[in-house]
Amino acid sequence: MSLKKWKIAVLSALLIGSASFLQAAEPASSQTGCLGDSSCPAPQSQTGEPELFNAPKTFYKAVDWSHTGLSNKVGELAERIDLFIGGLRTCEDSSGSNFQVGGSTAVLKNGALRFDYILNAKIELPNTQDRFRLVIESRPQNDLREPLSPGTRSSTESTDVSPQVAEASQLSTFLQFMTQEKGKWDIKADGGVEVDFPPDPFTRLRFQRALSFGSWRLTGEETLFWYQSLGLGESTQINLDIHLESCMLFRAAAQVVWKERMQRFDLSQTFSLFQELSWKEVLTYKVGVTGDTEPDLHMKDWGIGVEYRRRIYKNWLYIAIEPAVSFSSVNDFETNPSIRFTFDMTFGPRYVQ
Repeated sequence: MSLKKWKIAVLSALLIGSASFLQAAEPASSQTGCLGDSSCPAPQSQTGEPELFNAPKTFYKAVDWSHTGLSNKVGELAERIDLFIGGLRTCEDSSGSNFQVGGSTAVLKNGALRFDYILNAKIELPNTQDRFRLVIESRPQNDLREPLSPGTRSSTESTDVSPQVAEASQLSTFLQFMTQEKGKWDIKADGGVEVDFPPDPFTRLRFQRALSFGSWRLTGEETLFWYQSLGLGESTQINLDIHLESCMLFRAAAQVVWKERMQRFDLSQTFSLFQELSWKEVLTYKVGVTGDTEPDLHMKDWGIGVEYRRRIYKNWLYIAIEPAVSFSSVNDFETNPSIRFTFDMTFGPRYVQ
C-alpha cells in the first residue's frame, strides 16, 4: 500500500471513530431532532428526575397530572367566585358584551341611610376582532383614587349622618384596547372621561399576569394612569389565592397607589375568605386596613365585614347582605357599625338560558 493510500485510510478511520464518539455523547435533546424547535416536547431525561429517583415514567406523569389539575382547579374556583360575587372587574373581564345594573342601601350609625347605584356595561366591537370595547362603569376601576377597607367610606364622600344620605357614584365611559396571550401578560389600554362637573378625562395602561404554584395562584397587576384632576399616578396590586378545600378560597390582596400631584402613597391590605355554601350561595369573610404616607406612614382606617350573597333567579339576579364594622382615624377610630343590602342583575348573551 502506498504512503498516500495509507494516510487516506488512517484519516478515514479517525473521522469514523470521532463521529461515532460524538453521536454516543450527544445530548438526548439533539437526538430527538427537536433542537431549536420549541413545539417539540422536552425529553424526560432533561429533568434528571428519572435518573435521580429511578422511578417509572408513570410516576412522573401522575405527578404532572396532579399538579396541572390542582393548578387549574385553583384558577377555576377563583374565577367562579369572582363571577358569583359580581362587580366591575367581573363585568369587564368576562367574555362577550354584558350590562350590569343594581343598587345598594347602607344603614349607618345613628340610623342614617346611604344609597348607591351600580351601572357597569361592556360592549364588544366585533369589527375590531374583539380588540376594542366600549365600557361604562359606576366606580373608578381598582379604586385608584383611594383604596377602601370593608365598611369604610372615602374621605371625599359625605360624612353627614342625617336620616337620609344619597351618594352619587362616579360614572365613567371609555374606549378600551386589549391584547391577551395565553400564559403571558394581559395588556389593556383605555381612555375616556368621568362624568362630573367639570368632566374629568383620563387614560390608563394596565399589565396583568397570573402564575399558579400547585394550590396557590399569584396575580400581579400594574396600572399607569393619568387623570386631569389627579395628574400622573401608578398602582401596583398583588393577589394571592390559596385553595383550601373544594369550596373554600383564601385571598390576600395588597395595593399601593402613588399620585404625583399629591406626592403620597395610598396603601391597602385586605384578607378575604370565600366559602361556597352551595351552587347559589357564597359567604365572604373579610378584614382590611388602609393607610398613606402623608405626612408620614400611618393607618387611616380598618374594618371587618361578612357578606352573604345569593343567586335568587337563574344566573343573573343576585342579592347580598353585608354587616360590617369600621374604625376611621377621622373619628378617632370610633366604632362605626353598618349593614348594606345590595341587589344586582346582569344582562348579556351568556346569561340567557
